[in-house]
Amino acid sequence: MTTPPSLPSLAGLSWSRHKKPGFSTRVASHVSGREVRVALMSYPLYEFEAVYNGLASSATPSFIGLGASSLQNLMGFFLQLQGQFGTFLYTDPDDNAAAAQAFATGDGTTASFTMMRSLGGFLEPAGWVTSISNVYLAGAVQSASSYSLTAPNTLTFGSAPGRRRDHLGRLRLRVQLPLSRRSDGFRGIHVAPLAARQHEIPQRETITMKPTSTALVTYLNDARSNPDVPLLMADAFTLTLRTGLVLCYTNVEVTFSYNGNTYLGNSILIDGLKYRASVGLEVDRQQITIAARSIDTITAGAPFLQALRDGSFDGAEIVRYRVFFSDRIGGTAIGSVLLFKGRLGVIDEIGRTSAKLNVNSDLVLLDIDMPRNVYQPTCLHTLYDSGCTLVKNAFGTSGTAGAGSTASVINWSGANANFQQGSITFTSGANAGVTATIGSVAPGSSLKLLYPLESAPAAGDGFTVYYGCDHTPGTCQSKFNNLANFRGFPYVPPPQMAI
Repeated sequence: MTTPPSLPSLAGLSWSRHKKPGFSTRVASHVSGREVRVALMSYPLYEFEAVYNGLASSATPSFIGLGASSLQNLMGFFLQLQGQFGTFLYTDPDDNAAAAQAFATGDGTTASFTMMRSLGGFLEPAGWVTSISNVYLAGAVQSASSYSLTAPNTLTFGSAPGRRRDHLGRLRLRVQLPLSRRSDGFRGIHVAPLAARQHEIPQRETITMKPTSTALVTYLNDARSNPDVPLLMADAFTLTLRTGLVLCYTNVEVTFSYNGNTYLGNSILIDGLKYRASVGLEVDRQQITIAARSIDTITAGAPFLQALRDGSFDGAEIVRYRVFFSDRIGGTAIGSVLLFKGRLGVIDEIGRTSAKLNVNSDLVLLDIDMPRNVYQPTCLHTLYDSGCTLVKNAFGTSGTAGAGSTASVINWSGANANFQQGSITFTSGANAGVTATIGSVAPGSSLKLLYPLESAPAAGDGFTVYYGCDHTPGTCQSKFNNLANFRGFPYVPPPQMAI
């Protein structure tokens, strides 16, 4: 991980500084007056306020104590970060070190530990550890060669510490948000009238609940009987592509593992997919928003939004779970509840940092026009699918981008008309793993893409380009010699109008 720049130390900083921790909590109020609160953040987000009483814009300031060109230094730092987009390090002058801090317990298996610090009995991760003086294991100072520090705050031993209570102290994180205890007077007054009219309330013999583990049912029942205990939960999103690739993300800031998958808390942000229950066969259609950075890539190496735009997520399955934890968010998982399961529909909007998508529930699979085969002149198959029977790799050619290539035009002497309406997949360079559609071809000169790439390829970047098809019988025969598998009806009479 690249170390972010540090806020420059300028002489004009005033003595009065303010530091304020903040949490995010979801509060649900009931008609009885009771409130249920859910902690959405395990650790606080600190807000700092620092005031500069004076800055100098001259290389030879009138007040020497302000430093030369301190105003330009601060402005340049802001521009370097591109405002709110960038990340930087700030050293709290009054709270920047911890001594004799116990932060974890070895178990004989785990070798990497997140460095924590205690603040009045509350344990929180260190934001960014810059140096370590000594590390103690079972009370003994460890050699610096036996461990390493990985940014931002991970300490890794060469061999996993054994299961002893005093190895590294005790790793314990629990966010306690006490709920206000409400008076039971309201419920006590209304118990008798409600009980007397209970027979008027329709009752069902059996109630079908969403399937989950017995441990989670016990946990939720305990939470109902102890309303002051916070529920520790996180939403987990799983995207399964047609290739079988599984991508997992969560809406909390902590990365955790559950059911064999690792849900990333520092990557893609997904907002949407509300829970809905209804009777019938109506398709549940919802819109979600996905935010991603250029460094957020899928396993193939392509940026997430680039892969989304190029069709890698077409027909992908998306599932939303709510995972509950016993000790802390991201800690020991008790179980989960399925909130939504469906498939990616239409992409409404896609930009450089976010996209808006329509997601349909699995009932959309029943929404099929009949008969399935439409009588049309062009072929019904998708090029290289099982009905087409052609093998894609047999019609691919390797090449390298020529000098002067842009995000929309790839200069290549091997370009020919066979690649029109085909695809290009980059194998090296800044676009490695990215696939794009070829719109037109200048034979012997260049390939013009239907949509531009996020980054212009450099000269020498490798790629594989594949034949395209216009789904006509002439192309099927002359280019692929595959007329036997043509699934169009070229002799269907065209619509005619009589007056």
